[in-house]
Amino acid sequence: MPFLPIELFHINWDLNRLATFGVMYFPDDRKKRKNFIATHLTDDLLKTDKNIMDKVTPNFLEELLHAPSIDMIQNNITKIYPHANQAGLIVIYLYLLQQLEKTPSINRAVRLVENRYSRNLAKQNKMRPTAHSEESIRKNWRIFRPVSHLWAVQIAFNKKDPIETPDDFDLFLARSEFFLSFCLGIVSEKVNKALFNKDEMWSVPAGYPLPDIEPIEILEIDDQIRSEVEIYSVTGINP
Repeated sequence: MPFLPIELFHINWDLNRLATFGVMYFPDDRKKRKNFIATHLTDDLLKTDKNIMDKVTPNFLEELLHAPSIDMIQNNITKIYPHANQAGLIVIYLYLLQQLEKTPSINRAVRLVENRYSRNLAKQNKMRPTAHSEESIRKNWRIFRPVSHLWAVQIAFNKKDPIETPDDFDLFLARSEFFLSFCLGIVSEKVNKALFNKDEMWSVPAGYPLPDIEPIEILEIDDQIRSEVEIYSVTGINP
């Protein structure tokens, strides 16, 4: 199980946040993660802490020299976001299906994601028709599955609890670990096999002080997402 590289950045919680989101956007590309952190460091932290450069290592300064511009990074993550978002939605749908006493199934979750994107994004002409097809969703799922529990928290709680303080960030991580535990406990009834491979799932490092949280209630999750699953659980038809 890979661990989020937050144990390397004790000097500033913003670095922990950047390191985490770097993994979320680029779970399988270490170089792009480092570029993401370095670029946002110069764009964000220098605005609030002019002495931050005195606190980083020479190796990190070297990364800054070779990092792409903030515009290039933003353009890249804007393209990535809808694909990563789909993986997070799958985890949310799996959780809601279980809470509503329906068997959590990747196939069911994919159908719900496909319908959601067809209804919301295609109407706005924000994505190509193929970008929310079942084939595309499953491809994105394979790429972002290792960080899907992190994206699930971002989707479910970003409006209600945006990450603005160190406590917000720790709550974000605690919720992601809750979803991770849920994911690792799902077993396919057909083949009696776990749906998630713990060896690929990114986790909070052992020893990182997380707040205690109660199990996530379905009423805490975005109303629209919840209603989609509630309709599906009763009728078997996508809303």
